[in-house]
Amino acid sequence: MLTVAIPTYNGADRLPIVLEALLGQVETQAIDWDIWVIDNNSDDRTREVVAAFQARSARIHWDQEPQQGAAFARQRAIVRSGADWVAFLDDDTVPDPDWVARVWQFAQSDWVDRNLVGAFGGRILPVLEGLEPVGFARIRSLFAIVDRGDRPFVYEPGRGLLPPSAGLVVRRAAWLAAVPPRLILGGRTGNTWLTSEDLEALVYLQRAGYSVAYCPSLCLSHRLPATRFTADYLRSFAQGIGWSRYVVRLLRVNRSRRFLIPWFYGLSDLRRLLCWWLQHPGGLRSRDPVLVCERSLLISTLTSPWVMGRWFRDREHRGDRQAIARAVQRAAGSSQPWTPQIAIAIPIYNGADRLPALFDRLQALAIPPDLRWEIWAIDNNSSDGTIAQLRQIQQTWNRCPLHISQEPRQGAAFARQRAVRLTAAPWVAFLDDDNWPEPDWLREAIAFAEAHPQVGAFGGKVLGAYEIDPPPPLRDLEGYLAIRSYPEFADRPGPFLAQQLRLPPAAALIVNRAAWLATVPPEPQLSGKLAGRFVQGDDYEPLLYLARAGWEIWFAPRLKTHHQIPAWRLDRAYLIRLARACGLATFALKRIITPPIAWPGLALRIMVANGYKALKLRSLRQDADPSIALTATVRQAFFWGCALSPLVQLRLPGGQKPKT
Repeated sequence: MLTVAIPTYNGADRLPIVLEALLGQVETQAIDWDIWVIDNNSDDRTREVVAAFQARSARIHWDQEPQQGAAFARQRAIVRSGADWVAFLDDDTVPDPDWVARVWQFAQSDWVDRNLVGAFGGRILPVLEGLEPVGFARIRSLFAIVDRGDRPFVYEPGRGLLPPSAGLVVRRAAWLAAVPPRLILGGRTGNTWLTSEDLEALVYLQRAGYSVAYCPSLCLSHRLPATRFTADYLRSFAQGIGWSRYVVRLLRVNRSRRFLIPWFYGLSDLRRLLCWWLQHPGGLRSRDPVLVCERSLLISTLTSPWVMGRWFRDREHRGDRQAIARAVQRAAGSSQPWTPQIAIAIPIYNGADRLPALFDRLQALAIPPDLRWEIWAIDNNSSDGTIAQLRQIQQTWNRCPLHISQEPRQGAAFARQRAVRLTAAPWVAFLDDDNWPEPDWLREAIAFAEAHPQVGAFGGKVLGAYEIDPPPPLRDLEGYLAIRSYPEFADRPGPFLAQQLRLPPAAALIVNRAAWLATVPPEPQLSGKLAGRFVQGDDYEPLLYLARAGWEIWFAPRLKTHHQIPAWRLDRAYLIRLARACGLATFALKRIITPPIAWPGLALRIMVANGYKALKLRSLRQDADPSIALTATVRQAFFWGCALSPLVQLRLPGGQKPKT
């Protein structure tokens, strides 16, 4: 679904043109879309104008945002909408007749999915109501005029170039996940000309791992009245943009480097001002509108650290992200028509043969009639027809929304990250494509989640379903195959011991999405099994970040799944390789919860203790019972992997320092 949202303030004279253009959209028969006009305390006839259009179309809705500022109006539109995508229009922009159709077409494209696009904008062409000022080309970018070529691209994070809010289309789940409900910059009001609230929101999206893109097929007309080209207007307009730049610059860098901003950018801004003055010697006193605009922009940008520094510190969001995310979820849950309570996320690599059996089990789930749930199937570069199989299943699936996405970065960790960012559900249940849930699994999961809101993640029993029964000694190796029954809990719920790496596997893990987004870095160090790099630990890594931030990881005994173990996974060579891979992740995992000053000692203890354990198993490797000998060999491979893990860490991404 798509929502077109129009924030407006005293827009009675401007809105009719925009609404007429929207009601005249073509090629929208197959699109489920609506229009929300967000009135931001207008005192003209805005409400009456919207009511007249509502009488013509049930597609149009009206709401009021009492807090002044375009940022607050856009936030209300996000909360009120129940759509997957929200497209913002200003009340002085007019979309082309096929704009809605092209927005939807681009939003559903594989390109958007592949690049994890959280927002995109298109072309904005000017319609000047009066003569264009001499030299207008030098300042046209300040007026939300955009034409960046004929090919789509992703804006590079860290650069100053981003699309304006007029014509901006955002993935609603991404906005709710990344953008605080109250921005630092609220937009122009009667008391302030501060702008760039749209850029602030886009910076939050980029920081959370989403891409911001340009779509050349979208085209708007931006009406610019002659009153916007007077010297007085341009002075205030440019000053607000310049002062706001300090806030946006600070948000782009880590806190530890923010003290450099006034000096690094200050020298650059001073150089630009001096160069401008040399080019326009009389510019400091000129009343030429374009020169006034440039002068005001350069001076306000240069002085912004001193004008805005204290104000920024007073208004920056220092509350924890968990509280912010929960507040957004409460607001969304009370006002939008449908939000999933839980999402099942299935990372898949070459799983075409396994998917039919898995979806048969999902079809058999006993779901409470009032439970809102969805499924995200994340294909991770499969080459066996997985996408075609998913499309075929999607055609007949009717139990809940079934979404299909593709993660181009290889590794289960990246696929899980994509699922967490795509869904809007407060809980995400990971399920491997070879792990079959019992009929009451999802019902018990949501019941446990609601009863334990302090939990950052929880998992249940993962039982083994073997193609061939292994000999009893090999049962001691089930932990390497993500088979866990946890007899130490005696079928009672309780917290895992994260410090000892006693944690549930990701094969059937349920995570608190707000906790994940607040604590787990978007770029994992341990991505999972890859060609040429067989290191495990990708399921434990996010759990340790959660534990480090104070979230509890719990065992839920009533949750049960059955891990399908084909015969080839009991092969001697595979088990040895798997155990070694688990061991090689040990140091990378333990240092997440260890202070950096203690890393050398940690590395030494891991190497000595596990090397000693490996040597003690030498005699058992020669046991007459082949199963006992194999068990000893596999365990020895694990201990040798642990002993070598500090050295292997140097070759992993981010090997010099764990992500914070």
